[in-house]
Amino acid sequence: MITMKPLTTTSRILFLLLFLIPGISLHAQLSGFHLANFEEEQFPPIGWTSQSIIGDAVWERSTDESYDGTASAYMSYDYPDGEDWLISPQFSVNTNDSLIFYLATDFSGYTPDSLVIRVSTTDALIPSFTQSILKYEEGVNYPSSGGVWQRCAVSLTPFAGQDIYIAFSHYNEDGDGIYIDQVTIGQLPVLDARTNTLTSPSRFVIGTNYNPSATVTNMSQTSQDFNVTIEIEGGYISTIPSGSLASLEVTEITFTAYTPTTSGITQGKVYTQLAGDENNLNDTLYFTINVLDTFPNYGWQAQTSLPTPIWGGASAFLKSCEGDTDTGYLYSIAGNDGAGTTLSTVYRYNTTTDTWTSVSNLPATKQQLSAAVIQNKIYVPGGYTLSFSPSVSSHVYDPATDTWSPIADLLQATGDYAIGTYADSLLYIVGGYDGSVDIADVQIYNVNTDSWATGTPFPGTLSAGLRMGIADGTIVLVGGYNQDLGQQDQAWIGEIDNNDPYSITWTQLSDGYPAGTTGRFAAGTSTMNDGKVYFTSGDPDGNGSSALSSTYAYNVRTQQWEGGPAKLTGVSNVSNFTPYIQNDSLYMAVLGGYDGVNFASAFESINLGRYTTTTNDALIVTSETTICEGESIDLSISTQNMDGLTWSPSSLFTDPTVGNSTITPSEDVRIKLNQVTYYGCPILDSIDITVHPIPDVTLTAAFESICDYNAPITLTEGTPSGGVYSGPGITGDSFDPSVAGAGTHTIVYTYTDGNGCSNSTDAPINVSECLGINDPELAGINVYPNPASDFIMVNADMTIEKIEIYQMNGSIVMRTDSASLSTKVNLDTLSPGLYMLHIYVEGKVYPYKISKQ
Repeated sequence: MITMKPLTTTSRILFLLLFLIPGISLHAQLSGFHLANFEEEQFPPIGWTSQSIIGDAVWERSTDESYDGTASAYMSYDYPDGEDWLISPQFSVNTNDSLIFYLATDFSGYTPDSLVIRVSTTDALIPSFTQSILKYEEGVNYPSSGGVWQRCAVSLTPFAGQDIYIAFSHYNEDGDGIYIDQVTIGQLPVLDARTNTLTSPSRFVIGTNYNPSATVTNMSQTSQDFNVTIEIEGGYISTIPSGSLASLEVTEITFTAYTPTTSGITQGKVYTQLAGDENNLNDTLYFTINVLDTFPNYGWQAQTSLPTPIWGGASAFLKSCEGDTDTGYLYSIAGNDGAGTTLSTVYRYNTTTDTWTSVSNLPATKQQLSAAVIQNKIYVPGGYTLSFSPSVSSHVYDPATDTWSPIADLLQATGDYAIGTYADSLLYIVGGYDGSVDIADVQIYNVNTDSWATGTPFPGTLSAGLRMGIADGTIVLVGGYNQDLGQQDQAWIGEIDNNDPYSITWTQLSDGYPAGTTGRFAAGTSTMNDGKVYFTSGDPDGNGSSALSSTYAYNVRTQQWEGGPAKLTGVSNVSNFTPYIQNDSLYMAVLGGYDGVNFASAFESINLGRYTTTTNDALIVTSETTICEGESIDLSISTQNMDGLTWSPSSLFTDPTVGNSTITPSEDVRIKLNQVTYYGCPILDSIDITVHPIPDVTLTAAFESICDYNAPITLTEGTPSGGVYSGPGITGDSFDPSVAGAGTHTIVYTYTDGNGCSNSTDAPINVSECLGINDPELAGINVYPNPASDFIMVNADMTIEKIEIYQMNGSIVMRTDSASLSTKVNLDTLSPGLYMLHIYVEGKVYPYKISKQ
């Protein structure tokens, strides 16, 4: 990960319940004895204050380092320089009182960096701290290196009888940064023993042996020896002597083995037993543990090692679909050789002959990448081309030809991401590092369209080195390293929407990952459809100097964590926890990695049991494979047993696990019958459905209104030509108004293309019951102006009885009564367009067409 200086930290302690110091009023004056160990979440502690004089960094509580317990007070180096103060509550000093604290540096050797202890006898204002009583400087008397704790002490007797404030003032110019812990002011009790923390995990695995441990401190003025006891429900008890401890000395007590026999929540306590102890409030620590069930397995075993040490690489397994159960190959893809060289090398392990050989190289050198298998090909997206230099380039491997081919570039360059597959067609990439920052992007690749799209962004702590798997359509995502916040123990569930696989509902698991903070570890799903995502190993603190060996699985069906045995060799800088088949058993493998000291060539796998496949030989049954847009197609299988079988794409099916299904695809699609438990060869059968588009058919929006005695008209308005007209009065492409009769009729035009796909449209035609002759000239009718804008004049040789105006679709819009030879008709209310006049003269109707402008 990117950092200005190599981070060195001591082991972080996972504790279950903090020792609580009795509350102190903000305004109370302290005397006798005061302890600040920064274990409580509140910072500064009650009564303490902090102030930044120069720079952006401030004093804060940190769990990266601790002398006693799990936390300390931390002051970061600042650039270009910094000055920051942490000030104690007021304390009334007695003779023989002292100040004792422990000091460690974040980094070492970055001068100038100093810590000055100052005293004010008046108030807590910065100018009042005029007396310096201690000074520690980088290169003079600082701790020897980062992470090493140094005891610091000074007598306060010169201030006896006075009320004082003590300030820890830190100065630096891009220096080391410091931690302080277990600050004591005053005089220790004569006799006092304190239980600090339980250092065992908060979650145990049933049937597994553990040696619980706790840290205790002799808070007495002199050396003491006392017993420490732990009790856990169910009859477990163990008592161990502390040995002789000097005043304020801390020790870790390891108890006898504890083997939980019942899963669930269990209570316990650990306590000190010192005769004459003056403070019983800090003796006992109560805790709760969660005992997890185990997932079925037959343990870890070492397999034939890789040809060379590799870390930061990917791995995948391809089953030979024509071979027997054991026929298949496990691939180690790219990575780094441990000598600083980024690789493109690909090795292949033959599960039958137990041998490794080289195959075609990845087209680019890559590390911190992952692989996924879809439709029996290996997909490798992104990754780092060099350290922390991510790429968008992505590739696919075809085992049939031993060749790599490019696929569409990632939308966002990233490496050290989480990966998973869904429905044997979609590849999900979550998070990672883009070369500058950690990202929340969810990038989804569709192998059928060779295209990337974005999914619902990850809402958790942005991280690289996070890992995930997808089981039963559910993402389980864990851990990672944030550039600002360090290593994470986050655990998230992402439910993929069946109807929209780009929509993900994210939910955080409140208890986090059972192994604690973890990054760059291995994750994957089994291929026996067990609903579990498996995790193992990883870097616990982000500095690469140690590695976990813990193994866990999250069961999405029970929504519970399950435990497994520890990996033989704990490693980090791995990604895929890869399932493969050998000797009729299903294993999950981790290849290579880094154990904190050495780069590994180890090939270790856990046996999940006998590998079973469905014997269902169902095939897809359908009467057709070519349809038109909007049509449905019936599918079924050649047997009624759908156990372990699913249809895909699942979005086309109401229930993809039902054998007899009807779908309505909108475009060409390959329908697959998937055998979800059969790794490497999931497709039992497939058919290609061709969906032809329906033709675009038009018909003139409206026909002219005609009289019922007009001669038949030829219809030519339908397009494309060659279609069929239908409706009242239709014969072929002719419309006979006398057959249709008076009224508004619907003419339908239907066209069928060369693929047999039809579409139709319709338009109205109005037939009027026109009486008498239909020639306006015979009645001496004259209409003007035409076109008209505001009005028309209608003149006739005989008396005009009334005038009706119709829209071209046959709807009447105006009627004017007359009883004269000449009538003016106002058109103000009419919209521009064509209209039909019906002029009634002595009992006869004369049609006349006008245009309104």
